[in-house]
Amino acid sequence: MTLLWLFLAFHVAGGFRAPVQQGVYQLTSGLEMQTLSSTPANVEGPRVVFVHGSNHGAWCWAEHWFGFFAERQHASVALNLRGTSGAYPPQGYNGGKKKVPLADHMADLASAVTLSTQEAGEDGIVLVGHSFGAFLLMKFMETPTARSLVQAGAIKGLGLLCSVPPVGSSPQVRRMLLSKPVLAFQVTWGLAAKKVLESVSLCRRCFMDDAMPDELVEKYMEQLRKDSDYGLDLKEINANLPIQTASDDNGVASWIASETNRDGLPSDAILVLGASEDVLVDPVGVQATADFCAVKPVLLDGVHHDVMLDTGMWEVAAGVVAEWAQRIKLRQTSRQ
Repeated sequence: MTLLWLFLAFHVAGGFRAPVQQGVYQLTSGLEMQTLSSTPANVEGPRVVFVHGSNHGAWCWAEHWFGFFAERQHASVALNLRGTSGAYPPQGYNGGKKKVPLADHMADLASAVTLSTQEAGEDGIVLVGHSFGAFLLMKFMETPTARSLVQAGAIKGLGLLCSVPPVGSSPQVRRMLLSKPVLAFQVTWGLAAKKVLESVSLCRRCFMDDAMPDELVEKYMEQLRKDSDYGLDLKEINANLPIQTASDDNGVASWIASETNRDGLPSDAILVLGASEDVLVDPVGVQATADFCAVKPVLLDGVHHDVMLDTGMWEVAAGVVAEWAQRIKLRQTSRQ
């Protein structure tokens, strides 16, 4: 067990001790996906299934949020996407290319989410994704597996935090180039060349907040490096944007409940959250995701991209997500 896992095994978050368990999901592909989970003594409401973004792993949710949700009687599990240290592909995978095809992410999510719903039982689950993880969840909701789980009442809700918009990242980059060209160069170069894994200041600029001590940024960077060996196939992603499967001229997701889709996920079960200080996803991008989901977004003032790690503000973001999960629990109870 590494020092990181020892640290996570009995971490104090939000004033509440949250024992963190390591687990493994044996996926249908044969890949082993390591998970982190936390289950309070008394569970009430849906289990929260967390999906991280690029360069991150399950660890980012366990750092603070597991304890916060456990204190509110929510069980949590955080997945590791394929290509990270917690779901590392076998030798020779994808012909040696250090990219994970979108189809593999979809297959992994189908398998992992199904296992999560089985563990949760009648309480069901809510899916919460961050950044690229939220983008993947929007794509996952298009799949037969997701539609079936929604129809069965196993997936109760969907939370999209600082999500890569359904229209992709290109519009965001163009806006930044026009308004903040220096920042646009720093961010695009930092991510594409993985300089965010080498420079404390650049890592902080892209993900963290100014108040975070250098030593803590460096600690997170060490883990980020372990989870960044594989990258995104941007060409494939741009060819398969969620907006391309919108159900009507209004650009609303096809998997949202409507008069013609009674079995879809109700829009009031969806949370779209953004952060005012996020340099990777601006308010326009947050609104694009909200429009796609037919909801009003929540924009947190003074919060940065990594809402689950933000110094002094992670609890604000967690509170919004927890209140949303609570509303889903109350709605679930009222229907029983």
